Amino acid sequence: MTWWRTNWAWRNAGTLGTLSMLALLVSGVYLLAVYRVSVNPYSNVTATLDQNFLGRIMRSFHRYAADALLLFTILHAVREAAAGRYHGRARLSWMTGVWATVVILVIGVLGYILPWDRLAHFLLASLTRLFDGWPIFVEPPSRVLLPELITPWLFFFAYLGHIMLTLWLVVLLVVHVIRFPRLRLWPERGLSYAFLAALLGLSITFPVTSQGPVEPGVIPKTLLIDRFYLFWLPWVEHVSPALATGAFVGIVTILTLVPFLIRRRSPDARHPASSDSVTASEEE
Repeated sequence: MTWWRTNWAWRNAGTLGTLSMLALLVSGVYLLAVYRVSVNPYSNVTATLDQNFLGRIMRSFHRYAADALLLFTILHAVREAAAGRYHGRARLSWMTGVWATVVILVIGVLGYILPWDRLAHFLLASLTRLFDGWPIFVEPPSRVLLPELITPWLFFFAYLGHIMLTLWLVVLLVVHVIRFPRLRLWPERGLSYAFLAALLGLSITFPVTSQGPVEPGVIPKTLLIDRFYLFWLPWVEHVSPALATGAFVGIVTILTLVPFLIRRRSPDARHPASSDSVTASEEE
């Protein structure tokens, strides 16, 4: 048997993504409960999470579960694309899967703004430069969202957006699998325990903490960037807002239209049904 049919991460990408989502929801409830919207949430995050053992573990667990969710989502998408499962009954699953991935990325970006540390400052500065190129704003965001002008409303909307988009993600995932009720949603018990234990082990061994308080007028030069959710940050710094926006919209549009751009395979060339959590292998 070939590697991609025997590798556990490849075969269980969908079910592990579902488990990652559950881990995110559980840890996220705790984090949102202790988070306090204020003009500078950094001190609250430091006291309740970074300097508290349980808080530090929960924050790290949430971070690593989020990275796992995006990783397994991409693996699952590649697997389904390689098997040609994006036609017939699988068409809606493919399209909602693309949109769900975009929502996951946006939720992650909002999550990085909430602690309001140096990374959040750098991220917001990059986003405002990107939004400056959008014609929908009367006033360039970079002139409004300055650190010295930040109000609790910014963090309130980021907090609310984080919650509302998570609910929308759940809806998308329900639509994603609703046409395939017999699919296996969860990994086997042993794999589930091993995966959760690995997340907990990473959280204890390599805890995630804030990257220092924001210094008004100073954009930090050295930061630890999450290569899963913030992979685009270094690139955006060196291109025009129009190019960055166009590239994002173009990639999402092309991926969404894959079922219409690629012809259906002949019946004898189809792959066997998958037991993955969000596999759309049954065709009309």
